[in-house]
Amino acid sequence: MPPRGSRSATTATPSSPKSADAKADANVLARRGSPTVINQQLVPDAPPAMQPSRLSPALKFTALLSLRLAISWAMHTGAEKYGWEEKEALAGVSRHIEDVWTVGAFLAWRVFEVGIIWACGFDYADTAALTTLSHTPHYLLLTAFYNLPPRTALLCIFTDVLALSLPSYLLLPTSTTRTLNSPNRPLATDPFVAFTTSTFAAAVYAVILFASLKTWLGVFLTTRFEGLRSLEAAHAAGLGGCLVVALPLGWCAREFVFTPAVAALPPAPKQAEGAPPPPPPPLEPFDPAAATLGETFVYNLGLRGASPRAKTLLARGALLVGWTSANVFEQVWGSVKGVEPGGAAGWAGLWGAAAAVVVAGLGWIGKV
Repeated sequence: MPPRGSRSATTATPSSPKSADAKADANVLARRGSPTVINQQLVPDAPPAMQPSRLSPALKFTALLSLRLAISWAMHTGAEKYGWEEKEALAGVSRHIEDVWTVGAFLAWRVFEVGIIWACGFDYADTAALTTLSHTPHYLLLTAFYNLPPRTALLCIFTDVLALSLPSYLLLPTSTTRTLNSPNRPLATDPFVAFTTSTFAAAVYAVILFASLKTWLGVFLTTRFEGLRSLEAAHAAGLGGCLVVALPLGWCAREFVFTPAVAALPPAPKQAEGAPPPPPPPLEPFDPAAATLGETFVYNLGLRGASPRAKTLLARGALLVGWTSANVFEQVWGSVKGVEPGGAAGWAGLWGAAAAVVVAGLGWIGKV
């Protein structure tokens, strides 16, 4: 019994420094993630390391080209083996390639096609969109004026797109325009914006095609293309039918030009109300060894001081116009019987001009 006058009190035992440190370490580990027990001690798990590609650039390009040729060959061989009844229709209008020089030129163009994708750093979505835009005019010509069945044309387009986009998906990284956390990504991916811009691009293609069919294209095809099966499409074409045909092209044009251009715009710096805008950042020295084909094109045009949106739109737009014209010319003149070089150039120029108007319109919508 304690003596009288003494106070009965409970003495609080102060927490030891070691226990406080242990609690702090536990809180830190809880925030970092699930720990790993090593020798009865908690150690936080390290973030997974990025595994570098084991393929050298030369080997990766070779694999990309080999897969492109192998997929195309397998698709055409499988279609013929399993009852592709319309193969005679395609063979009936195709130019037969026999001499070595023509075969070499054909393979060289395929290498150049893969090289464009490689040099520009396009991913599978860019590749699929560009392939659709540059290969569809050839099969549209065969369907409308050489009586090629539509399902055969669709199968050929699907084969071309798959042969180029699937190797890109397997071997090439995703484009930074789709992974960049840009403040304009919601605008670029908004469903209403996607619908309106795609419809606008499709309408441009449709109006230009319809106007050409009703004015000069019929006479031009008759004088420049031998072996035309029918001109009924030129006389019976309507604006609604042209729009239906152009809808996939409008979507691909938006995906290839508009979306990357809008997503490339950096966030506007915050500034006080009434304050003058900050000066633009200084340009980094141009390195031709590390620059892509699009960056080199922009540099040669003297557009390095332009906004990222303008540079992306101009670079991709110029590539779309040039590649569409060149690829359509190569396909028509190199694979369709009885076509003069001037005829192939005229058909290719029609689609190149349409692509240029589409790019200009999308740039106006995006307010470059």
